[in-house]
Amino acid sequence: QAEDGIRDQPRSRGLGDVYKRQVYQARRGNAESIQVTLEELVNYWCLAQDMAVGLGRTWELLAHPTGVEEPKAPKNIPDKIRRLDLSEINYSHDKKLTLNGITLRIESGHPHLLVGPSGAGKSTLLSLLLRLDDPEKGNIFLDGLSLRDVRLSDLRNTIGIVLQESTVLPLTLRQNIEYTASDSLSDAEMGRILKIACLESGVDSLPNGFDTDLGSDGGLLSTGQRQQVAIARMIAADPKVILMDEPLSNLDAQLREELRSEIRRIQKQLGITTIYVTHDQEEALAVSDLICVLNEGQVQQTGSPIEMYQNPANFFVASFVGGNNFIEVGKLNQNCSGQNLPDAFQNTETAGWLASVRPEQIQLDPINVSE
Repeated sequence: QAEDGIRDQPRSRGLGDVYKRQVYQARRGNAESIQVTLEELVNYWCLAQDMAVGLGRTWELLAHPTGVEEPKAPKNIPDKIRRLDLSEINYSHDKKLTLNGITLRIESGHPHLLVGPSGAGKSTLLSLLLRLDDPEKGNIFLDGLSLRDVRLSDLRNTIGIVLQESTVLPLTLRQNIEYTASDSLSDAEMGRILKIACLESGVDSLPNGFDTDLGSDGGLLSTGQRQQVAIARMIAADPKVILMDEPLSNLDAQLREELRSEIRRIQKQLGITTIYVTHDQEEALAVSDLICVLNEGQVQQTGSPIEMYQNPANFFVASFVGGNNFIEVGKLNQNCSGQNLPDAFQNTETAGWLASVRPEQIQLDPINVSE
C-alpha cells in the first residue's frame, strides 16, 4: 500500500527522493523532534531580537559624536615609548571637576601606581589616556608627542589594557590569546606567554590543552584563570604602554598575592611604560616602585612606597597609606611648630595638631615597680 506516494516511486539516489523521504519520516511520527526544533527556532528568534536591539543601541552610540577628533596630519608613535607625561590635566563630568591640575611623568621600566578611594579620578585618567575623551585643559604626551597628533587606531593598538572584569570569548584558549596578536602564535610563543601570565598549570588541566574550547564566558576556567587569560591576551598584543585597572580585585587572596609579584616581574622584564590603578593599599605597596595618591581629582603626593609611608605629605596620605594612629596634641604656641613633631597635621576643626604614629613606632619599655 502506498503511503503519500513514497513507496510507489521508483528507488532513486537523487536529492529529490532524499527530501521526500525526510518529509515522509516526519509525517510518520517524528513529531517530538519537530517540537524540539521549533522550540530552538523560537529561542533563536528571541535571541536575534535581543541582539538586534543591542546592536541598534551600539550603532547609535558609535554614531554619536564624542568630541575626539582625528588629527589632520597624524604622526607615528615611536617604536619604544620611554616616558608618558600628563601636563596640567583638567577634566569635568556632568559639570563637576573630576580631575584638577594633574601633572605626572611615568618612565618606562618603572611601573607607576595610581591609588586612591573610589571617585578619586583614577579610571577617568585612564580613559583620557585611551582618548575616549579629551581633557578640557592640559595635554598628554608620549615621548613628547601629543596624543592629539596620533591616529586613534594607532594609539589604541599601542596600548594594552587589563580591566577588573575579564572577557573570555567562546573560542579555544589559543584563539582567545591570539585575538590581539598580529599573527598566529607558535606553540613556543604560546608557552612563553602562558609562563609569563602564570597560566601553565591551568593549561595542563584542560582536556585539549591550547585547543580546548573554553565555552560560554570561559565556563571551563576559574575567575582567576579568566583574568590570567586577559593578561596573556594583553601580552600577545605586544603593547608599548600597559594600563591595568583593578586587575586583581576579583581574585582570591592567595592568587592575588602570587600575581602581584608576577605582574611586578612582567613590568620589569618587558620594560614597558605601565600605569596600574588600585584602591588596595597593600597592593599599592607591593606592586610598584612609584606611587601617586589621588583624592578628589588632585594629586596628593607622588613618591616611593617607603617615602609615602614614612613621610606622608598631608593628613589624607597619612590616613590612607598603611595603618596609622592619630593623637590630638593640642594647640602649639608661637615658639613651636608642627615641624618639631615626627609627623604632625593641623586639625582644621579644632585648630590643634594631630601627631601621626605608626604601630611599629610604638615601643613599650618595662617599668620597675618597687614592692
